[in-house]
Amino acid sequence: MLTVVSKKKEAKKAINVMYTQQFIHFPRTVKKKTLDSLLKTIRERLEPIKYAAIIHDKDMSEDDSTKLVEKHVHVVMQFKSQRSLTNLAKLLEEPNGSMFEAWKGDVNNAYSYLVHQTTDAKDKFQYEPEIVKANFDYIELLNSITKTVVAKSGSHDSQVIKDTLDLLGAGAITKKEAEDNLTGAQYARARPQIENVYKRYLEQEAEKWRINKKESGDSITVIWLFGPAGSSKTRLAKHFAESFEKPYFFSGSSNDAYQGYEGENIVIWDDIRPNKKIQYDDLLRMLDPFGLEKMAPSRYQDKQLMVDTFIITSIYNPLQFYQQIFGDMFFTKQDSFEQLNRRIKVTCKIDKESYELVRYEPTLRDYIVIPDTKKRNTLIEDAISPADDGLDIYNELTDFAPIITQEKDNVDDDPEYDPFASFVDYNGTAEVRGGDNHGYNQPNHQPRY
Repeated sequence: MLTVVSKKKEAKKAINVMYTQQFIHFPRTVKKKTLDSLLKTIRERLEPIKYAAIIHDKDMSEDDSTKLVEKHVHVVMQFKSQRSLTNLAKLLEEPNGSMFEAWKGDVNNAYSYLVHQTTDAKDKFQYEPEIVKANFDYIELLNSITKTVVAKSGSHDSQVIKDTLDLLGAGAITKKEAEDNLTGAQYARARPQIENVYKRYLEQEAEKWRINKKESGDSITVIWLFGPAGSSKTRLAKHFAESFEKPYFFSGSSNDAYQGYEGENIVIWDDIRPNKKIQYDDLLRMLDPFGLEKMAPSRYQDKQLMVDTFIITSIYNPLQFYQQIFGDMFFTKQDSFEQLNRRIKVTCKIDKESYELVRYEPTLRDYIVIPDTKKRNTLIEDAISPADDGLDIYNELTDFAPIITQEKDNVDDDPEYDPFASFVDYNGTAEVRGGDNHGYNQPNHQPRY
């Protein structure tokens, strides 16, 4: 019987989040019913990179314009990577998870909404920007947003571009948000400036990262996952990367492995193979646990790396990878392989049945299994086989056609008969690649209060 494994429903995630709650219903983790106490708890438990918050105590009821709504707070939070709204609620011990909402438009609209300076909120009470509490200069951001809106509606493209570049250089908006903020003509003019400003911003962030590393003494972690095609190496790498709830960069097998890298602290280097795309010396420099001046070779310009954790997947273990590069010269370059081996903190062997940790044994010139580390490979069970996938597509394609009942002695009595054999790839395996695109571009929305 052909079994189709259903995909698990994914939790809603967002980078930009609005939290709204009445004072009388603050979660129990907030010691006092004050905005300062709430923000202290949010900083400690949720760790947003940016936040701004306000008390709304003069909003009128939509049902009765003579009555005030219950006193409540709005907190806009930005995270470095997508966070599960359900998990945020759990961390704050907020029993009503719907109080966390993904902000679906430009995050600057969320910041403007705090004081009701948006088009949809212009008829509501206008709060003073000075009462907003934030971990950045909120008034300066609001002024920049206002200037941009005025310039867009009227006159000067150069002012729109300038304000957008200022926000980008300060890290208040992402590169994509900067690009989306401009019209087509403005973007054509500003594109080189956007690249230069963003490059400078990443250089400043890299310098902060290096200072942090030096002060903390933390080394870089390198994890090497190896095994045959179709053994869920990529799925395991992504599963581990997502557990950090930090941004991660997925480097595939393109000619430019670090194209699109934008300062992520976690890097998945998928399906690494011994070729000329990255030189061995460059590989050693990038994986050096204490080498903080890291540059990744890229097609147009080298990228400054700020990587805390490298997760490498390959069909080769590190020794096989090295042997593929140097061939017969391997035994004369044993010290050079040790340089690679010393950089790898975790080496994991994966097959379709299990995972297990291994370590390199120099006397054997081979890897040996670390006892009591073998675990069942459960991720592969979530994958849909080519036959399953093919059946779904085939049924959709031919849903208009009636089913023809096969003669029993032609099919059921033949144990070799496989109607989906043609869906299996050339080596009889199916490798899971890529990932879901969780991005979206939806119109702005208003919170419930």
